[in-house]
Amino acid sequence: MFICRDVSKIRENSKLAADNKMLQVYNSSVSHELLTPLRCIVEISSKLVKQKKLINADAEFKMQVVVNSAQMLLNQVSGNLDKNLLDKDMFKPMFEAHKLYDVIKSTIDMLTLQADERRIKIKYSGMNNGSDNSMQVMIDKTRVQQILVNLIQNSIKFSTAGDFIDVSID
Repeated sequence: MFICRDVSKIRENSKLAADNKMLQVYNSSVSHELLTPLRCIVEISSKLVKQKKLINADAEFKMQVVVNSAQMLLNQVSGNLDKNLLDKDMFKPMFEAHKLYDVIKSTIDMLTLQADERRIKIKYSGMNNGSDNSMQVMIDKTRVQQILVNLIQNSIKFSTAGDFIDVSID
């Protein structure tokens, strides 16, 4: 008895698996290399903001945007590393108590310059249920900010000059 099989699909799947593994290793390596300089940017810019020796309030605001943006980028790089954990079913969200207002406000501040360039205003209406802005919630701040950035950037992209983007919570 003689059996013939086409093994081209098996070889193709093996190559795809090897390529995927190589991509994961590369992604992990690049992410690790970016962590140190990003942490440095966040640390130094945070210290500048805390010193309160900047030229004026506008410079202080812009420096805070730099801090928030660098922190967000640092979180994105860390998120790349988290994806490897997710692929291995080892990812655990980082639920911590945060003031929701602060998370939303810092995200809006980070995107305000982008919106201003297109003459679009972003407004945070707060909680529609009348809750206090100091309310703390248990969230994974990084993931919530990623979602907010995506939603607000899409709103900016599809808005026209003079439009308002209203961010509120129901």
